[in-house]
Amino acid sequence: MKTAISMEDELFEAVSELAEKSHRPRSQIVSEAVRDYLEKQKNIKALEAINRVYQVPESASEQKRR
Repeated sequence: MKTAISMEDELFEAVSELAEKSHRPRSQIVSEAVRDYLEKQKNIKALEAINRVYQVPESASEQKRR
Protein backbone atom coordinates (compact mmCIF):
# COMPACT_ATOMS: atom_id res chain seq x y z
CA MET A 1 0.00 0.00 0.00
CA LYS A 2 1.24 3.46 -0.79
CA THR A 3 0.82 6.33 1.61
CA ALA A 4 2.23 9.80 2.13
CA ILE A 5 3.71 10.87 5.45
CA SER A 6 5.32 14.04 6.72
CA MET A 7 8.59 14.04 8.62
CA GLU A 8 11.29 16.48 9.59
CA ASP A 9 13.89 17.16 6.91
CA GLU A 10 16.64 15.89 9.20
CA LEU A 11 14.87 12.57 9.72
CA PHE A 12 14.16 12.22 6.00
CA GLU A 13 17.83 12.78 5.20
CA ALA A 14 18.91 10.20 7.79
CA VAL A 15 16.48 7.63 6.37
CA SER A 16 17.62 8.40 2.82
CA GLU A 17 21.27 8.03 3.82
CA LEU A 18 20.63 4.71 5.54
CA ALA A 19 18.62 3.46 2.55
CA GLU A 20 21.44 4.35 0.19
CA LYS A 21 24.16 2.78 2.34
CA SER A 22 22.16 -0.42 2.89
CA HIS A 23 20.92 -0.64 -0.72
CA ARG A 24 17.30 -0.76 0.39
CA PRO A 25 14.38 1.50 -0.47
CA ARG A 26 13.36 4.22 1.99
CA SER A 27 9.94 2.61 2.27
CA GLN A 28 11.55 -0.58 3.58
CA ILE A 29 13.51 1.38 6.20
CA VAL A 30 10.36 3.21 7.34
CA SER A 31 8.28 0.00 7.35
CA GLU A 32 10.87 -1.79 9.48
CA ALA A 33 11.02 1.15 11.90
CA VAL A 34 7.23 1.23 12.28
CA ARG A 35 7.10 -2.56 12.71
CA ASP A 36 9.80 -2.38 15.41
CA TYR A 37 7.98 0.48 17.16
CA LEU A 38 4.68 -1.43 17.18
CA GLU A 39 6.39 -4.55 18.57
CA LYS A 40 8.05 -2.45 21.27
CA GLN A 41 4.68 -0.94 22.24
CA LYS A 42 3.16 -4.43 22.42
CA ASN A 43 5.99 -5.57 24.70
CA ILE A 44 5.61 -2.51 26.92
CA LYS A 45 1.89 -3.23 27.33
CA ALA A 46 2.63 -6.88 28.19
CA LEU A 47 5.23 -5.83 30.77
CA GLU A 48 2.80 -3.32 32.29
CA ALA A 49 0.18 -6.09 32.61
CA ILE A 50 2.73 -8.40 34.28
CA ASN A 51 3.76 -5.63 36.66
CA ARG A 52 0.11 -4.97 37.58
CA VAL A 53 -0.31 -8.65 38.50
CA TYR A 54 2.77 -8.59 40.73
CA GLN A 55 1.71 -5.37 42.45
CA VAL A 56 -1.15 -7.22 44.12
CA PRO A 57 0.01 -8.42 47.54
CA GLU A 58 0.19 -12.18 48.10
CA SER A 59 -2.68 -13.70 50.00
CA ALA A 60 -2.04 -15.57 53.25
CA SER A 61 -2.51 -18.92 51.48
CA GLU A 62 0.01 -17.95 48.77
CA GLN A 63 2.54 -16.98 51.45
CA LYS A 64 2.08 -20.32 53.22
CA ARG A 65 2.80 -22.22 49.98
CA ARG A 66 6.27 -20.68 49.75
